[in-house]
Amino acid sequence: MTTALIGFSSHGIREPLTNRIAGILDEYPDGTQIARELLQNSDDARSTVQWYLLDHHHHQTKSDSGSGQAEELKLFHEDLNEYMGPALLAGSDSVFEEVDFVSMKNLAASEKKTDETKIGQMGIGFNSIYHMTDCPSFISGDQFMVIEPHERIFNGKNSPFTEGAVRGSFLRNNVGLELFPDQLKVFSVLEDIDFSKPHRGTIFRFPLRSEEQAKTSKLSKNAYSADKVLEMLKKLKEEALRGILFLKHIERIEIYERKEGEDRPTKLFQIEI
Repeated sequence: MTTALIGFSSHGIREPLTNRIAGILDEYPDGTQIARELLQNSDDARSTVQWYLLDHHHHQTKSDSGSGQAEELKLFHEDLNEYMGPALLAGSDSVFEEVDFVSMKNLAASEKKTDETKIGQMGIGFNSIYHMTDCPSFISGDQFMVIEPHERIFNGKNSPFTEGAVRGSFLRNNVGLELFPDQLKVFSVLEDIDFSKPHRGTIFRFPLRSEEQAKTSKLSKNAYSADKVLEMLKKLKEEALRGILFLKHIERIEIYERKEGEDRPTKLFQIEI
């Protein structure tokens, strides 16, 4: 980890996160609830498109084209390599506003509570994603954010960040492409993203909790397999026709899958109004 990440700062909550999130998970069911919360949050942000993509790829290592040997990834922090395995990605065509970042910080005090025109609550409902992951991250506009509730990485001991979450611009001084290009490239699954300019949308990445991670997770002891995600997306397909009619802004929902060894994803489902 380098301290030269100018413009990046801690972006977490001052109290321990794991116990609080684990309690929230008891109130928010697993399964399609996760996908529905993401869909509602995108609708709140006036997105017109919502897509989901199950990426089976293991990104922990890459081959050096010259020697054929595996080389280390250039990540925001080397210990994030643990979370570069299979993941569910969810994207939309809207960009985060500052109030959305505030809502993510305040887990149970979402700014959306005061706006009756909005359905989801980024501060609370978003946390249903911790049924499947221990370390979500996302890009939105020029912002990159990673949330690590266990605070094993961003704890002030092995990094200059101390609050379990980090946020900053990947464009400032070209820091993203210079220092952690592999951390960004895993978002370029559905389309090739030009990280030399702001992304015109938001993409979440939820690395699936492995059997090994489940043994030590304080959020959930349930491992989350790719098959379980596919089952969730299958149920979402069944609900999509009825659900999209009750949304204010979403006009299209898409579901994709990229299997290990495939460069491009396969579209499994699309519905549009």
